[in-house]
Amino acid sequence: YGFDQPLDNWADLVVANDLVWVTVTDDGSLVEVDVRDGEIRSITPLGGASAGGGPSGISSTEGTLWIAMQGEQSVVRVDLP
Repeated sequence: YGFDQPLDNWADLVVANDLVWVTVTDDGSLVEVDVRDGEIRSITPLGGASAGGGPSGISSTEGTLWIAMQGEQSVVRVDLP
């Protein structure tokens, strides 16, 4: 991964806990980026890309990310570290 990918691969992003969390629809993943240096810290597969679409949106509340999955018409909860 890198930020040189076309923008249409990125579905949405949110900043939480000094990190940028980016959803990628094409492969159904969640990418964690450090805001201080722009380095990717982790890539978490969420699935859904083969079921008609991966993540389509992301939101955060204190300590939790909520990710809308368009193919499954569901919401995934991710607890932040």
